[in-house]
Amino acid sequence: MKSVLYPIFLEVCDYTTDSFWEFIFKDIAFGICPYGAYIDNNAICCKFKGKEFSYNFRDKSAQTIFKQLSNLLQTNLNIRSVSDIAKRKKYIHSYFETLQPKWAEIKKKSIRYLLVENYVLKLKNNYKLTHKQTKLLLSNIMIGFQFKLLSNQDVEYDYKHYEIVEIKGVVIKDRSIGVKSFCHTLFDETEPVATIEKISLEGHWIKLKC
Repeated sequence: MKSVLYPIFLEVCDYTTDSFWEFIFKDIAFGICPYGAYIDNNAICCKFKGKEFSYNFRDKSAQTIFKQLSNLLQTNLNIRSVSDIAKRKKYIHSYFETLQPKWAEIKKKSIRYLLVENYVLKLKNNYKLTHKQTKLLLSNIMIGFQFKLLSNQDVEYDYKHYEIVEIKGVVIKDRSIGVKSFCHTLFDETEPVATIEKISLEGHWIKLKC
């Protein structure tokens, strides 16, 4: 039987009625973190590039840990329950019901990210992508916008339904996944997981090794 290593997280469970978050925090109590995170010296850490954090939970109350850590996991690792996703959709709808902007007129980075994320989730369902492939595709698209490999003109956006219909240049074909001229090779879950060696922005090509 596993031992409880961090009992404070059992107390954290008392501050949510969402079974998803209860499961997350109970796992952490036994030293098991969500994908992408780990515990080091009473701190929950992540070293994903651009998502790095170190949250020290020592001497914090259970209520404070719940508020701060659940927000951190949602923001940095995109870990959300069905209820969280529903709240995000409601937030998007309330924003667009008032403004109904075109894609180029959407200036809030948080709103843009939500719309891209919803688009990627739609592709995940259409193409039966794995969780790892989905995160890879989302990362590639955001890199594409950041380094001007994708522009506003590449986005076909339906403002009446608050969703991205298509992003021109997104590639999901044969065993390739990515954006325009830089793609990853889709990996089979039964094969060794591909790891990113480095990103060469000069050639817009992500080198892989298996």
